[in-house]
Amino acid sequence: MFLTKTVLFFSFFLALCVYKTEACLCPTEADFNDLVCNGDYAVVATVKKDPDIAYRYTLDVQENYKVGDSPTEIYTRSPQECGVDLESGQTYILGGFKSDSVPQVGACDFIQRYNGYPPPTPMCANKQKK
Repeated sequence: MFLTKTVLFFSFFLALCVYKTEACLCPTEADFNDLVCNGDYAVVATVKKDPDIAYRYTLDVQENYKVGDSPTEIYTRSPQECGVDLESGQTYILGGFKSDSVPQVGACDFIQRYNGYPPPTPMCANKQKK
């Protein structure tokens, strides 16, 4: 009986680990250059977690790498759903895509703490926006 319960528990745990691992597999590694050229937004911004709405951050944008308006807020999912948990008050280099015109950030997007040095200048001359 003990052995049966142990095997069942181990099987359930293993299946859960495989599910969690598979859920956040990204098709490619996020690259700043590709996101500037093909993404919907790319900014250096200080983030502030919204205390009233879960998984929403307001942005104080210092640098916008895309033509047009820079996002003033971004949304993410819970970390269990491949979202991210950004630290309020920290400055990040962020690049990603919009969903229904709303900027999103997740585990497969470009997220890097800003160290004071600008990211490399994107080389988009021969690239088309997807």
